[in-house]
Amino acid sequence: MATGLVTEAEAGWPPGARQAALDSLSDGELTTLAGDRLQTLSRALRRQEHDHEKTEKIWENLG
Repeated sequence: MATGLVTEAEAGWPPGARQAALDSLSDGELTTLAGDRLQTLSRALRRQEHDHEKTEKIWENLG
């Protein structure tokens, strides 16, 4: 799937295919897709925050 890391052409998609795929989705499907991506981002950010907190504690213990 073309996710922005590669161009549509690099992913083997014809020009405009990404927009056409998005245009073919209903509002409900787009909302679900956006919600899924936000959940994934939220988990990643929580993980980063947790890792940062652990790193800060390590530095505090090292003095």
